Amino acid sequence: MPIVQLAGSLVDLDSGRVRRLGCDGSLSPLQLRLLRVLVERSGQDLDRALLRDEVGFGSDSDRAVDAAVRSLRKGVERDPSQPDHVQTVHGTGYRFNSSVGSSGPDSLPRQWDQFVGRGKELFALGAAFLEGAGLVTLHGPAGVGKTRLSLRFGETAPVHGLDEGVLLVELADAGDEASLCDRVAAALDLPLAGPLDPVLRIGRALGAGRRATLVILDNGEQLVDVLAEALATWMAEAPSVRWLVTSQKPVGLDGERLLTVPPLGPGEAVRLFEERARAQGAGSSQLDQQLMGSVCRRVEGLPLAVELAAARVPVLGLDGLDAALSSSFGLLSRPGWEGEERHRTLHAAISWSWSLLDESGREALSYCSVFRGGFSPAAAHRVLDDSEPGPRLEALVAASLLVREEGHRAEPVRYKLGLPVRELAARQLDDSGLGPAVAERHRLWCMDLVMSLGGQLWASGSRGATDQLMAELPNLLAAHRSFVRHDPVAALSMVLSMQPSLRIRSSLQQQSELLSTSLEAAGESAPAGLRSLALAAWASVCSDRGGQEEAWAAFAEARRLAAESGDPATLGWVLMRDGLLSARTGEAEQAERALAQARELSRRAGQADLEAEVCTVFGIVRENQGRLAEAEELLEEALGLARAAGHPRALAAALGNLGIVAGRRGDGDAAKEFRSQAIAAYRAIDSRAHLATMLVNQGVAAVQAGDAEAAVSYSREAIEACRRLGNADGEAIATSNLALAELELGHSEQAEAGFRSAIDQLRRLGRPREEGFAHMGLGLLLQVRGSLPDADSQLHHSITLFEQHGDRIAVVLVRGLLAIVRLERGQVEDARALFEKARSGAEEQTSDELLRAVESLLPVFGFEQESAPGNSHYERVAGAAVAAFRART
Repeated sequence: MPIVQLAGSLVDLDSGRVRRLGCDGSLSPLQLRLLRVLVERSGQDLDRALLRDEVGFGSDSDRAVDAAVRSLRKGVERDPSQPDHVQTVHGTGYRFNSSVGSSGPDSLPRQWDQFVGRGKELFALGAAFLEGAGLVTLHGPAGVGKTRLSLRFGETAPVHGLDEGVLLVELADAGDEASLCDRVAAALDLPLAGPLDPVLRIGRALGAGRRATLVILDNGEQLVDVLAEALATWMAEAPSVRWLVTSQKPVGLDGERLLTVPPLGPGEAVRLFEERARAQGAGSSQLDQQLMGSVCRRVEGLPLAVELAAARVPVLGLDGLDAALSSSFGLLSRPGWEGEERHRTLHAAISWSWSLLDESGREALSYCSVFRGGFSPAAAHRVLDDSEPGPRLEALVAASLLVREEGHRAEPVRYKLGLPVRELAARQLDDSGLGPAVAERHRLWCMDLVMSLGGQLWASGSRGATDQLMAELPNLLAAHRSFVRHDPVAALSMVLSMQPSLRIRSSLQQQSELLSTSLEAAGESAPAGLRSLALAAWASVCSDRGGQEEAWAAFAEARRLAAESGDPATLGWVLMRDGLLSARTGEAEQAERALAQARELSRRAGQADLEAEVCTVFGIVRENQGRLAEAEELLEEALGLARAAGHPRALAAALGNLGIVAGRRGDGDAAKEFRSQAIAAYRAIDSRAHLATMLVNQGVAAVQAGDAEAAVSYSREAIEACRRLGNADGEAIATSNLALAELELGHSEQAEAGFRSAIDQLRRLGRPREEGFAHMGLGLLLQVRGSLPDADSQLHHSITLFEQHGDRIAVVLVRGLLAIVRLERGQVEDARALFEKARSGAEEQTSDELLRAVESLLPVFGFEQESAPGNSHYERVAGAAVAAFRART
């Protein structure tokens, strides 16, 4: 909600903050709710019953309403005994009168349109003067709204204790001391004739109490040196006068309080856009909130740009406006504008700022236009070809043409150009003819940065290196596009060095686009080893996104090229990724061959970090097959190798998978500890992709532990995280986990919808084992429901998929469940044969948990249970099947 200006106070309807007659206070929650209702229904007579309902007094008494109104008046009215705004309507209730105190001093121009936002800045301005500041400068770029804010503050000056008059002096056309004095004297209605120096004459007139306690000097950037000298004299001669200057540069006087005016926040920008668009005749049907937000983001919340864009809505529509602004800001203008030329278009406003720079500043700003998303001083050193770029950059910051931002540990200071400024500066660079040379320096700096900070594909890099690369990602992407045109092999090399960081921080779609674009551009000209690594990386991304056929074809070519390269590490990495895809899609024999060869090659190359990843994948394969002891041994080896190599991502992967093995063995405490360590390791490198995978695994673990509510929470969070990353594989598995949890909670319809959706997704992705679990869950649900033929079909299909994948434990369990379904259907001999086969298979496994689960089915077949039931996931699944059987027999 907006800031509300009352006769004696200023109220922030969001926070309840109040400034009243120069003092700060705050409204209670009840007072704030009451004032909001009154303001929203300004001018209406509101009875006490309506106020009780809408405000929520917690009492049916009219006295409670009257007491709240009296309290509110004490907080906001100039004279609570004679309220200007919260007025009593005798016999009815109350009315809010908004007209009192809404117009500013006569010396200020009338603002005809609504003022939006800037509550924080208004309060900060008033606080600066209340704390004793004699000079406050509103500092910011062209179009950010410094003039409007100064005028708004002038209107509210009495609220801040500045109640003896306000003068506005417009300095846009002033260029020297004489013109400065002429404008100030004219505002004071002071003749300057006579021998006395004009600056001193104005100072003495102000000191004699001439008309004002607040003087607003608007647009002072083009004469800050002259202004500084004059203000020093005026402030000495008239210490009670307060000065508010708007300028793109600081004045530079000692004691100057600088208040930087930022662009509008997203909500305020959209509110301003909507208000101005409606004023231009745009209807509600044209004002889609999402599109308005997109337009406001494109113009970076700059108020002048927002207003100019809003004026185009009736002609272009929001869709057309959004599309036009994606390429240029040239259309942002005011047709028929009769005010200052520099406020007619956004480019004119920025051109005014450009004209105030010296030659060195113009050159630096034009060179900086090649950067995207910000840059560091080190980057400026290379691109500006300047050993000490700091002074020039800070001068541009002072001129409000660059923004200084907080960086990261390696580079604590960064700079950024606003998009409209960059567009004008880029045009100036093109006109100078130096654009290609500057662009080449930018490309080479980006390549050097990637090569120094990037890593081999099997290495993760340090957190600091990844942070630095991701901070420069907009620059790196721009350089990559340029390399694609000028040197495609360099583009391919660059994206491969970025890949370790992209794997843990970037979306799969972005990775896919970068790799595919680079591969296509480089073609056969790329060296065999480089192309093979890129193909394997792209195939892995395709697999995660669900493109298994593309992934297989790319891996076949990658294997051929890797062998041709003769580099054991390259071939080892390609085979490791090939083995992972083979394991996922049920090609167990191919996975084992590829992984065994990859391990041998990694050892031959002396790459312990690569071997750690190979052992982790090998451990996953063994775990999927139910060979838990072998899986644990391999994962422990991976853990040791990762620690020795200082490879945090491989370390976390080994820990996470050890947690899965421990969970399948029934050791819940160990599983929890391993998962906790894995999550901590992934957080240490801020691996968003792997943290999403851990959420999937947490959902699995919660299902296995019988905590269905936690499983629902983890699985839903995992689904959202995987969607953001474009990870179709993880999303499908999380969907299946969610359905299992819903089944345990008894939410039959949600569970069935989840299982069927997961089955469809996993079939498309070529994930037989995970699809098998979804069919098993659906079969169990259908058995509980009594749809036995359908349950039989689902469980039988589940067994086929588990056998295809080689998961022996899952095959044993589902055979036991299918035996119960066959028994319920009256197929006694088939049921007994299946049960005996399941029991025999369970005895062959090393899992006590599985054997107890199968033995829990014994009473159904007329045998005495041989061991006490436990509380494992498998036993609960078997128990649910038995319960369904007994309910119908």
